[in-house]
Amino acid sequence: MLISINSYFCGAGLFDSGLLDAGININQAFELDQSKGSESLI
Repeated sequence: MLISINSYFCGAGLFDSGLLDAGININQAFELDQSKGSESLI
């Protein structure tokens, strides 16, 4: 079974690395930046 997700994170994105190592496919990754008050698509 293939799992695909969108990822939302704060920081360096190491959580995404863990998801990829676990075999989870990331469709899109977003970094949440509270200092800018917005989110940016990576």
